[in-house]
Amino acid sequence: MAGLACTIEQVVSNPLELAGAGSLAAVPPAAALRVADELVRRYRLGNLLRAEVAYGGLLNQNLVATSARGSYFLKGYRYADPAPIAREHRLIAFVAEQGLPAVAPLSTPGGATFLRAGGRYWAVFPLLADRQIAPEDFSVGMAASLGAMLGSLHTALAKLPALECARFPARLLWDSRRAVAEMGDYESEIRRRPALDPFDQHALASFAYRRSLLAGGGAPPPEAFASLPAQVLHGDFHEGNLFFAAGGTISGIIDWELACIGPRCWEVIRTLDYALQLPKDFASGGARLKAFLHAYLAEAPLTYDECVVMPELYWAYRVHSLWVYEEHYRKGSAKTDRLAMEDIPNLEWWLRNRNELALALADILRSAPQTRLVTS
Repeated sequence: MAGLACTIEQVVSNPLELAGAGSLAAVPPAAALRVADELVRRYRLGNLLRAEVAYGGLLNQNLVATSARGSYFLKGYRYADPAPIAREHRLIAFVAEQGLPAVAPLSTPGGATFLRAGGRYWAVFPLLADRQIAPEDFSVGMAASLGAMLGSLHTALAKLPALECARFPARLLWDSRRAVAEMGDYESEIRRRPALDPFDQHALASFAYRRSLLAGGGAPPPEAFASLPAQVLHGDFHEGNLFFAAGGTISGIIDWELACIGPRCWEVIRTLDYALQLPKDFASGGARLKAFLHAYLAEAPLTYDECVVMPELYWAYRVHSLWVYEEHYRKGSAKTDRLAMEDIPNLEWWLRNRNELALALADILRSAPQTRLVTS
């Protein structure tokens, strides 16, 4: 293995030369090199020539490996239980069968789509050569492609057999009392520290602000949205999990592990927020917002009730969402810290603008030239 490490160090001159791999570091630790070598051999992909750490993902341990047969993305799952991985891979296969560009894992000669190596489960995916688009670079046309793809995806996922749907967890299950108690636990931990770093100081400010929003039942419970149409969703549909071909069409959808059952309008508004910088676009006239929704409605239905409740649903969910603090304080990961540091201004924007946005969404939906809008 020492000889392999030497070879890799010699050939890594440009760690970003592998298109579609995300942000890459130089040589990974020796244990990661051993895993990459084992996976390439067990998948019969030829001899390992190069391996790099891919930092694009937030929750898993990922590598990019180049062998004699090509370059591959190696996804090291955070799950100790293989069941959610198998469920994810079945979903990817189903979506691909519907003619959509879900990027499927490769199979071993024995037919397995993941295996265990180095103490965790891994899957091997083709390395995509197409590009990813930053939110600020989305054109109006790309926003339309995004909306059309999400509409097509929701239409396809609505056909998933009921027994398979039942395997997925419900996403929007928040509880204000539980959220307040969780914040209290973090606060107690922070205040026991001899000195607070900037993240600790921000966390205390965020918890105080969220607690003020929750006081007196300010954010509605999940039951307030129980009548919204729900189905299996991708769960993390945004620009970081999409690849675009040269013409601006979406050529690859990745990262299906957060697939869940929830209101389809929640994924619509979340995608607008993440991928199209909704606050900025809305302030400038909403051109991308309009293009996205018109394209979505040409592929999938939305009721009027879904349209007007989207912002309130999303705001209530965001007020209760503490997963970035769990990553920092419980799992010791700093990968999501930048998301946490932005949460107060984001929550403030949604608090101030959610009613105006709801009216704008309804107007945009009424003006759609081609629509599957359903009035309820």
